[in-house]
Amino acid sequence: MCGFDFVETNVSDQSSVTPKALFEISSDDARQGDQSQSTLYVLGFGLAGAILGNALVRVFLSWP
Repeated sequence: MCGFDFVETNVSDQSSVTPKALFEISSDDARQGDQSQSTLYVLGFGLAGAILGNALVRVFLSWP
């Protein structure tokens, strides 16, 4: 028969091991990606194209 040994650890024992942040990054510096308005259009047209594509497939497959 196989057995396992579990070691109990308390959260308070591990808190001293956690490193503290040495520096902070502002939200403007941490932001990744494009900040222009063109991203909104790409996402909008992509969503509209996916919906239209699914609708066309559904119509094509249900056509008698």
